[in-house]
Amino acid sequence: MNKIDQIFKEASKKLLPKHKGKLIAIDEESGDYEIADRALDAYKKLIKRQPGKVFVVKRLGFEYTYFVGTPRCAVDSS
Repeated sequence: MNKIDQIFKEASKKLLPKHKGKLIAIDEESGDYEIADRALDAYKKLIKRQPGKVFVVKRLGFEYTYFVGTPRCAVDSS
């Protein structure tokens, strides 16, 4: 398990179920994080404390943050 996943797992223990579905921006170096309804809002909060850093954003309570693409369903090719 990488450091981001460890931080996410520990934060999830504290924040779930109350904040399920919210986005969490995580700074890998410091372990600092912020939660918000939108990724940009979490980023804006965290960048104030961790200027010049790059963050990973995940969704609390879910494996994936975003799903992009065509839903898996039967397609009529006729």
